[in-house]
Amino acid sequence: MPLDNKCALLFGTELSGLSDLAIANSDEFLRIPQFGFTESYNISVSAALVLFTLTNRLHQSGTCWRLNAEEIIDTKLEWARRTIKRSGLIEEQFLKQK
Repeated sequence: MPLDNKCALLFGTELSGLSDLAIANSDEFLRIPQFGFTESYNISVSAALVLFTLTNRLHQSGTCWRLNAEEIIDTKLEWARRTIKRSGLIEEQFLKQK
């Protein structure tokens, strides 16, 4: 899996996997190799294995993967706008005080 661009990881349920829409819009597919009697890993184990592997690869690659200061602020603002009721009104009032 290439690490030079931003990506989103989707994990399906053990019984039904991913939705047809998620599959149709995916660029890559990942299969976790299994050994022994295990037929599948549960979702938390699968996520842990993938995130651990990708984190190790990122640290070893030298790729600049951290958000810059502006991206951090933008991400926090987007989260606040989606989380706080009437966030637009609060933001408007805040900006008037400047």
